[in-house]
Amino acid sequence: MSSADKWRGPVGGGEGASLVVVGAGGLGAPLIAEMAQLPGVQTIVLVDHACCGEGAAPHRGAVRRESGRPKVEVQARRARRINPQLEIDPIHARVETVPLGRLRGRVILAAVDSAAARRRVNQAAWRLGIPWIDGRVSRRGGKVSVRSYVPGPDAPCLECAAEAAGHDVPRRSTDTAAKGEPIQAAPGGRAVAAGLMAAESMRLLEANGEYAIGGRQVLIELRRHVLHATPLERNERCRFDHAVWSIEPVAQSPTKLTPAQAIRAAAGGQGLCPGWSMRLEGLTFARRQYCATCRTVTSDSIHIAQRIPWRSRQCPTCGRPMQVRRRDTFEALALSALKKPERRRTLHSMGLREADVYTVEGPHGTWHYELRRRPRPAANERRPPRPATPT
Repeated sequence: MSSADKWRGPVGGGEGASLVVVGAGGLGAPLIAEMAQLPGVQTIVLVDHACCGEGAAPHRGAVRRESGRPKVEVQARRARRINPQLEIDPIHARVETVPLGRLRGRVILAAVDSAAARRRVNQAAWRLGIPWIDGRVSRRGGKVSVRSYVPGPDAPCLECAAEAAGHDVPRRSTDTAAKGEPIQAAPGGRAVAAGLMAAESMRLLEANGEYAIGGRQVLIELRRHVLHATPLERNERCRFDHAVWSIEPVAQSPTKLTPAQAIRAAAGGQGLCPGWSMRLEGLTFARRQYCATCRTVTSDSIHIAQRIPWRSRQCPTCGRPMQVRRRDTFEALALSALKKPERRRTLHSMGLREADVYTVEGPHGTWHYELRRRPRPAANERRPPRPATPT
């Protein structure tokens, strides 16, 4: 069975569909405007960590009064003006730190110039089993490329092309300018890329398994008016495992759940033993922080390194921001390595948030769970108030 046969969209369009758009800058701005006009789209999740005025790529319609405001909020207001019935969920954060569950939708669209962000989107799409579209605008030669991927064990992914070329995915895309350099994109390139991505989104939303979708690239040379459509191939040497996770919900808030309780859901009646541990893919834990200015080292409680609050990053000696060294990080949170006070701490105090997907590894297998808030009971299902005690 091919990867296209494993994923099917509803016939006749994406009524009530939820889309995820990562990036609200030069390409993301016209893309959001296109997605707001798609029929049947009900919710759009916007993810971007930058603010207006940052970087060298001015986004569409940027004005001076919006300088310093998060791009997701600015683009959310414009999308609501295009479609007042549209629900917008802006997330002002790096996609690498966003909980995996918040990236769940019918289609993920990436309009980013960071290779690390693309890698994270590719990873999230496969874990959740969601198709995703990658759009790029070259500043050399006036080329626009759009790639669509459908998760599956035999389907090509973002890492397959890099492995076939014999090199790793670079830290920053070679199609975009480095920070501080003017981006000389071809006139209309971003609009063409946004239109192509919107068209691919409609194909994915309307798919019913009758034809193969995903795993292909559409390349347009704007100056020569040439279009190339080529299929993407699965690389057997790809280091990415191409696994689609089976995620079970945990109806418990991270503010009330401890590491032992989170792991006990997988252990069941087997009991907890020293071999049990939990981790979050793409994130690491840390106990220490290092100040490169005064070389102060602080030992704090365990916290996710990428989510340490800003107030906790200030050096107690010189006040400069501290950093987490790679040698001070660890991926798995083993029960045997936790001290007694740490075992009583909640997951929220360690940096976990609602919609986070954590992996439990034990002697008998691996399980994946998503933290979800327990739904409030309906008004007619709530427990009646106790009668007043007579005095």
